[in-house]
Amino acid sequence: MAKYIINGESADFATLSGSEIQRTLGKHHEDKTKKSTIHCGCRPAEKLVLHTFNRNGKFYLRKTSGTGETHKIGCRHRSLNAETAAFFGYSLEAIRTDDNDNLVISLSVPLKRSQTAPSLTQTSHTFKSNDGKCTTARKISNRVTELGALRLLWARANLTSHEPTILNKEPWSAIRGAAKFLKLNHGLELSKMLLLPHFSDDDKQGGRNWYALKNAINKHYVIYIDIIDGDEYKSMLVTLAAKQPYVFSHSTKIGGTTNRFKVKVGVYKEEAMDIYNNLTHQFPNFSSQVKDNAKVVVFGRAEVCVMKADSKEQSDTYYSKVRSMVAMPVTSQLIPFESSYEHQLANHLVNAGRHYEKPFSSEASIDDRLFPDFILQDCSPPVMIEVYGMNTEVYLARKKEKRAIYAAEYPGQYWEWHADRETLQDALQRQQLPAP
Repeated sequence: MAKYIINGESADFATLSGSEIQRTLGKHHEDKTKKSTIHCGCRPAEKLVLHTFNRNGKFYLRKTSGTGETHKIGCRHRSLNAETAAFFGYSLEAIRTDDNDNLVISLSVPLKRSQTAPSLTQTSHTFKSNDGKCTTARKISNRVTELGALRLLWARANLTSHEPTILNKEPWSAIRGAAKFLKLNHGLELSKMLLLPHFSDDDKQGGRNWYALKNAINKHYVIYIDIIDGDEYKSMLVTLAAKQPYVFSHSTKIGGTTNRFKVKVGVYKEEAMDIYNNLTHQFPNFSSQVKDNAKVVVFGRAEVCVMKADSKEQSDTYYSKVRSMVAMPVTSQLIPFESSYEHQLANHLVNAGRHYEKPFSSEASIDDRLFPDFILQDCSPPVMIEVYGMNTEVYLARKKEKRAIYAAEYPGQYWEWHADRETLQDALQRQQLPAP
């Protein structure tokens, strides 16, 4: 959630630069008359007051005490109870919020080489309909996988929503902003251990990479993120399958021509086959899923290494060895998708100029029992979209259950595509998408 109401005027922080946000919050913070007001945009009618606070010279927002469960699910200022955490597929052991609205994540993998992986268990959580008559069970986990952490970060960065009115979305700035409010195992702040491409939208990113590596030496792993196109991802797989090293383009220059630090993030030979096997296991049908200008977000842990300089006139060289990697396909607008059918429909929605959201769980849904593939947000009320593309026994049983709920309780608020037996054009001719 990046939308706020400041002194009665709407402000979408997703469209503002970091410096613009700081000026806006700083002006409010320094208002001695106390007439300036900021309300959360998740529920405008509720007028949920937010307060600014200063942390190390930068301004941030914090919810009013006692309002945490009033904010909309998916809002950054929403407090997590057991029911809300289950919406995301987790228990409170896996995710929680602290007093400063940070999202605290317990990963399923260690952040230190000397640590062992914590035990990952699943339990069942039952969601009930509003009248309490119908229930739906869902598995929830006590730990967050690396892919789950990437998805939570993406949602917090507001990169799961496509709004045609917002052009030139700056993903790296949004990711950096969201990372400031995510903490991992043992309270480690994600932003302080995060490596992003040096060619991102801020010329200071190279310096951040170097300091992240320097501060992590002999303490913990770092987390890297990159966005590469589909062809580059396929080329990387070929390289890894041949047990050859692969280096991402996080190299950078800091401080002028005489002071050069190279920050490399690479998969080395000893890890190449394990990384390859994990990626191909995650996406066995990758080539059929990632096409038509799709991109891939790669995310994982890397171990920090240092090559000592030969003389005092030279500087030490820091680099990192990739120890794990997960991948998430995204559209050219950086909206995640989970199948080639979803990608095809997402492209259609973009070309039609629609405002849609890709929920990773039920946080954007109208009903806790339903986990739609997309939500059309430019309709009133919003319209849930289902893309049915499988025909296994379990899948068909769940499909029957969901269709019954939609038909009985949400007529006119859902649209469906039976992609396993009809083309997208056939589906659009059978049932037009609701107009904005």
